[in-house]
Amino acid sequence: MPAAPVVISLATRARLYPEALARLRQSLGRAGFGGEILFWSPGNFPAGCPSHEEVPFAFKPFCFREAEARGAGLVLWLDSACVVVRDLAPIFAAIEERGYVLFRNHQYRVGEWASDEALRLLGLERDEAMRISEVNAAAIGLNLRHPVGREFLERWHALAADGVVFRGTREPLPTERDRHDVKWNRGNRVSRDPRVRGHRHDQTAAGILAHRLGMHLSPSGVGSYSSRHRRIGRRTVIVIDRDAARSGGSLRTVDQVRRDKVVGVLIQWARFEWRSWRSWAAVAVIAGVAAIAICVEARASCAPRSPSRERSDRLGGHSGGTPRQ
Repeated sequence: MPAAPVVISLATRARLYPEALARLRQSLGRAGFGGEILFWSPGNFPAGCPSHEEVPFAFKPFCFREAEARGAGLVLWLDSACVVVRDLAPIFAAIEERGYVLFRNHQYRVGEWASDEALRLLGLERDEAMRISEVNAAAIGLNLRHPVGREFLERWHALAADGVVFRGTREPLPTERDRHDVKWNRGNRVSRDPRVRGHRHDQTAAGILAHRLGMHLSPSGVGSYSSRHRRIGRRTVIVIDRDAARSGGSLRTVDQVRRDKVVGVLIQWARFEWRSWRSWAAVAVIAGVAAIAICVEARASCAPRSPSRERSDRLGGHSGGTPRQ
């Protein structure tokens, strides 16, 4: 019997992440996801996971481990800031066949975002790290019954449990300022090398492991998004809403993000058609199609939807997690 797809995520109490987690759940329903949802609500972490203050983002591999303990096979981690705008079925098909799905983080290199201490512990020279593409750890898919997926999780979890590679330093990071100093290499906190822009915790470790395991990084499928930069490409399945990292305000709704998806596709088409003799006709058609598509999205948001099969973990409470302040 094939394994049911599972989407996992966790929100800390910081910024707008609690609201974002609720929106992620809603976006899964709007995208037609019929698998299982396993979310850790704010203040709850997987069993045995160090706090976010102790080891930043260690909760990601620990969430995978708990999903595996509950019998999950095909698992997709999404940051709480994510919004799903298209069908996840092709991503899960790739996870099942290949054993994983990883996305490339633009043109960034691991060497730009890795502390001296992390590279030393992993036995990697800076120049070599500068040739390794960075993984976008906002969306990671693993087949936990496939040897490649299992090996990646085994090593990633071990680095999170050890703590130093994820943290980027042997020193504790008790305050948010300390963590931001490491993240952005303020005051040369993680390296004096001028090429180093900071340390990316889970993402740094994931990029090095993916390189060593020969894992392919998909160039498209995940995109950045914000209220100021709202265009969504036609190949984008998941967007990462950067507004979730703000300290106040509100997030754009699922309906608003999905409308931006429609407009983004039409803009790309318009750019393609603009230089041809059909350009003015294309503009008229685009305007009409955009109006119809927005109306269809608005009607779809009001239509009854069948809920995803969910585990006992509901937003607002997680029975199996370890509460943290």
